[in-house]
Amino acid sequence: NILRDDSGHLKVADFGLSKILKVTNSVKPEETLTCQETSCK
Repeated sequence: NILRDDSGHLKVADFGLSKILKVTNSVKPEETLTCQETSCK
């Protein structure tokens, strides 16, 4: 899924793997981040 805001900026979203995370400057090891068919882990 590709989302576009009012100013034309694009974001890639996968609603099937979405998980609400707190906004921080880094990702903690205990937080799950996975992507199928990519190098995300």
